[in-house]
Amino acid sequence: MRSDIAKISIKENYNKKRRIKRGLFKSNKGILINADLNGAYQIVKKVFPKAFAEGIEGVGLHPVRVDV
Repeated sequence: MRSDIAKISIKENYNKKRRIKRGLFKSNKGILINADLNGAYQIVKKVFPKAFAEGIEGVGLHPVRVDV
């Protein structure tokens, strides 16, 4: 592992109550978010910090729940 790669930081003030159950988190605004989507979004923000500022075609920033 290269020394110049940023280490993953653990927030001291992480609120564990935001995890409703396995695979489900609650946002600061009270919106329920799938953990996989939340994780993918965080990875994209870390790897490409300016990705959403410049816009990426085909990326859904606000997934919508669909009942089938």
